[in-house]
Parts: sequence; structure tokens; C-alpha cells
Amino acid sequence: MSDLEPMYVPEGISQREIAARSGVSVATVSRAIAGSTLVSARTRKQVQQAVADLDRERVRDESGRRVIGLTNSHLVQTSRPSEFTMLQEILGGVESAALAAGVTVYTFHRSSYLLDSGEVDILGGLNGLLLVGGVVSAEVIQKVLQREVPTVLVGGHVPGSQLSSVAGDVARGTYLMVQHLAELGHQRIAFVNGPSETYTSFERRAGFLEGLYDVGLPLDSARITHEDGYMAFLEPSGYRLTQDILREGDRPTAIIYASDRLAVGGMSAIREAGLRVPDDISVVGFDNSAVCEATSPRLTSVAVDRVEWGTRAFDRLLRLLDGEKSFAGDRLQLPVTIEVRESTAPVAG
Repeated sequence: MSDLEPMYVPEGISQREIAARSGVSVATVSRAIAGSTLVSARTRKQVQQAVADLDRERVRDESGRRVIGLTNSHLVQTSRPSEFTMLQEILGGVESAALAAGVTVYTFHRSSYLLDSGEVDILGGLNGLLLVGGVVSAEVIQKVLQREVPTVLVGGHVPGSQLSSVAGDVARGTYLMVQHLAELGHQRIAFVNGPSETYTSFERRAGFLEGLYDVGLPLDSARITHEDGYMAFLEPSGYRLTQDILREGDRPTAIIYASDRLAVGGMSAIREAGLRVPDDISVVGFDNSAVCEATSPRLTSVAVDRVEWGTRAFDRLLRLLDGEKSFAGDRLQLPVTIEVRESTAPVAG
């Protein structure tokens, strides 16, 4: 039997400290760190937990406060903040709660830093982590689980993992939009979803299908479309996918989009096709972001409270840091509502 991979131990933590914390000998700690198969899985786990506990206890900023990180849940190579409005909104809820709790928040857009094995060990300098976004990178999740950093997902979810998550009830939101359009007389409703890598896209699709079923409308799979990649919630995807929908012979009278920015791109494609919103096609977005008031006509959207997401996610992370285990792996879905504006109207007679 070959040895296991060596265990990561942050600089500054001695084997003697680990032995004292885990209740085993220094020699056993040394073998466990080296990955020796002479150490049982149970003992190796004890040593790993001791390392994680010692690492978190020593992490403080200059004032002695706890430090948590806030970054994107998908691998980001660019630091252009304009692409990451969700992170900014969630920070609004996190920072006020963190200030009240005496916790320092370290924010960085480029989540690829978490995987960097260079001189700066970001994870080693954090007590906990908030990961923001619908698309959740497997590499990022693997890293935080390996390092045993208390982590809460905000906006996304990984079924079957031990990570707690907080987001809006997106399935309910899409369902409500189908109901709204059906009440306006629409029977041909298309759906531009988010990327397939996103668990919330699966839920949005489920809400869309349930909504069609409950109002008695048939399913036309040609009217459900998406692109992949974390940029697929943005305007270019909405533009391209709407062009594809409009090329179909039986044009929809309404389109639901998985984000407001997708809807903005879609409205551009609709106008270029010589059609009008909402006279020819009603349009619905998702998120109720500031752009909804800037479009012409103003955009009907599913309203979510991302500031509240941030506050609730921080509360869960703080409880995890204090040793409360009940949130591990569970999920909080917050209520959503509809903000009706001028982009939806009764179907043309």
C-alpha cells in the first residue's frame, strides 16, 4: 500500500502544538503529516482537525479581530468589478453585520487567488470564507474543503456537500413569472436560462416547468435555451439566445430571462428584429437590479434581496466559527416577489 499525500500544515504551527491539541504523540503527528499509511484514518483526521483549529485561532488582523474573506465562487481571472454586481450587493449586507460583530472583511474579486500556491497564502490568513455567485467552481470548493476553512455559499448551492448556502428561492421566482404572464393571456412563453453548471439554473428550469403545468400550458423544449460559462448571465448571451428564439417559426409572445442583464441583451435583439416590448413580446428579468429602472420600457423582474443574503450568510458563518455545527450542509432559501413594470402587458389580440 502506497503512502497518502502529505498533509498541508501552515507555516508557524509546530508538530508539538499539533500533538498537544490532537492528543497523540509528536512522532504520530510527524507520520500523519508525511502521509504514512501506518497512521489510521481516524488519527489522521484528528491531526487534520487540530491543524485546522490551530490555524484559525492564530488568524487575526492587527487589532486582534477575526478575518473573513469574501470572493466569487467561480474561478475569476479578471478583477473588473463591473462584472460582479452580486458580490458588491452582498458585501452591503456583510459589512454592516461584520462591523457590529467586530469582524474584518477582506474582499477580492479574483477567486483564483484561493488556488495560488505562491508566497501569499490567502486561505491561511482567513478564519472563514463567503463564496458568492451561482456558478460554483469545483476547484475552489475542493480547496476550501481540503483546508477545512468554514465556508458559506451565497447565491449558489452544491447538493450533497457540507457547505451551508443562502440564496433566494429562484424556482419560486420563475414559477411566479409564468403565473404572471399566463394571467396576461400569454400561452407561448420562452425561457432563457443561466448556465448549466449552476444548480440554481436547474431550479429555475424546474420552476418554469411547474408553472407551465399548473396553468395548463404545453411544454415546447425549443423555447428553453441557455449558454454555459459564468459570463452567460450577461447581456451578450441574452442577445444571442434571443436571436435564436426569434428565428423559430412560432414566435413566443413572452420571454422570461434568468437575469436582468440577460433580459437587457434580449431586448436589444427584439428591437433589432423590428419588434416592440411589450406590444409584440413581453419581457421578464430576474434580480430586480438597478438596470430595471433604466430600460425602456422599464423591466418587470423577480425581486431578490441580496443585502439580506449577505447579512444572513454572515450570521451563519459566524455561528460556524463559534463552533455551531447545525448549519453544516444545510440551505436557506429566502422569499422572492415580483416587481411588475411596463415590459409586460396582455398578449396582443
